[in-house]
Amino acid sequence: MEFLAGMDAGPWRPNDGPLGSPSYSGGIACTIARGEAQGLLVVPAGFERGILRGGQGQLALYGSGAFLGRGGVVLEGLGEAAAAFAREAAVVQAGFAGAPGAAPLQVVARPLFNTREGYGSAVVPGVAQLIVQQTLLIGMLVMAGTRRERLGRLAFSRRGLLGIAAAFALIGVCSMLYYNGLVMWLQDYPRGGNPPGTLVGGALYVAAVVAFGLFAGSFFRTRERPFQLMLVTALPLFFLSGLSWPAVAMPQPLAWLAKLVPSTPGINLMVKFNQMGASFAEALPELCNLAFLTLLYGALAVWRYAPGRDGA
Repeated sequence: MEFLAGMDAGPWRPNDGPLGSPSYSGGIACTIARGEAQGLLVVPAGFERGILRGGQGQLALYGSGAFLGRGGVVLEGLGEAAAAFAREAAVVQAGFAGAPGAAPLQVVARPLFNTREGYGSAVVPGVAQLIVQQTLLIGMLVMAGTRRERLGRLAFSRRGLLGIAAAFALIGVCSMLYYNGLVMWLQDYPRGGNPPGTLVGGALYVAAVVAFGLFAGSFFRTRERPFQLMLVTALPLFFLSGLSWPAVAMPQPLAWLAKLVPSTPGINLMVKFNQMGASFAEALPELCNLAFLTLLYGALAVWRYAPGRDGA
């Protein structure tokens, strides 16, 4: 087909197959996810036949949002090529019909998830998850520092530590429901993609934050220090989450280190469930990451607060 030949002649041609062939679509979707390709063109079956019969063809263009500059160039180039082909096809159709015909192709730009294409709807859903973590950590760390100042080294039984964790988890779940439910509804941001996933993922995210807060709180001796720490770490944690700055552009050791903080998998998990409607299978890496952090920091917290243990 002349159209696909024109695509292959452009600078956006993939290296290992003809763009638009039916067998290639699944492979290029994987390469986009890995950051090796920036765009995908889907040509439906019967496209050429419909054009030759005077119908209106439909093409689907998908671009990666990890690098907006590259993705924009690829989509713009593919769109221009499609428009040029539409003009040529219209001339051919007009020759057969004997009268000018409408363009058989129409380029329609339609965002998949950020339907309003606004800055707020793209950033606020992720920032809300970071707020849930930071506010919960501030309360836990300040309380731990205050009790440490007054009582010295803190020690709790496993049952007592579980009760403290349950109390903070209840507060965290309420905060999570408030931001992912009421706030998203009031501000009319994308929401409700997978409600069961949002509830399960949110509970697991809060559990990981509580376990992390209990462990981190055992190191604070004063109540003022947590405010200073939360103030300087909020913005770096958001960047490390990979939502505003793509993880594929980070140094690999830094990307792995970021996964030790609950906000990194938590932000991506909640955005996947609540805004993008991902299934549990699609969010499995983040779910496993949060479950691992819950067990890791929970075990460390039990060790740090064990009665009779010597140390700071």
